[in-house]
Amino acid sequence: MNIALIGNAQSLFSKNFGKEIDSYDKVYRLNRGCKIIDPKHQGTKLDFAYMSVPIIFKDILSDIKVPIMHVSRFSRPTTACEVSYMPMSSIDNCRKLLDHDRPSCGMMVVNWLLESTKDIIHLYGFDFKETPSFYCEHVGPHDFKKEKQLILKLSNENSHLQLHV
Repeated sequence: MNIALIGNAQSLFSKNFGKEIDSYDKVYRLNRGCKIIDPKHQGTKLDFAYMSVPIIFKDILSDIKVPIMHVSRFSRPTTACEVSYMPMSSIDNCRKLLDHDRPSCGMMVVNWLLESTKDIIHLYGFDFKETPSFYCEHVGPHDFKKEKQLILKLSNENSHLQLHV
């Protein structure tokens, strides 16, 4: 199976990847990126949502009707909705692999998918903050230089991870 994991980089909106994204068996999205703004670039398909901050659940809950996984070691449990939780062991593994205490939601999801599935994972909308997230300027306490290096290393070593830029 082929999975598309859609990040939230503003640069996604210059790529016209919408039809390609929708052609995958499953499409997973992150945080407020679950809201579709421009189908030509983002596609429309949504099979699973990963969210890191409980307030985001409340912001977009009425717009999505798919399973949600809470991706954080903080703010557990949420009462905003029914969610599953990323295992703490996966989050800890990601922190060690990245050698950084606060990996982004996208980095943790990539790590989780590599740990939990043999499916091919296609990344779209990941530019490691070369452009801001399309829905906000917030960067967070993440090290996107390290994340970029790790994603490139993992995609070079693992044919199950493909970065589309």
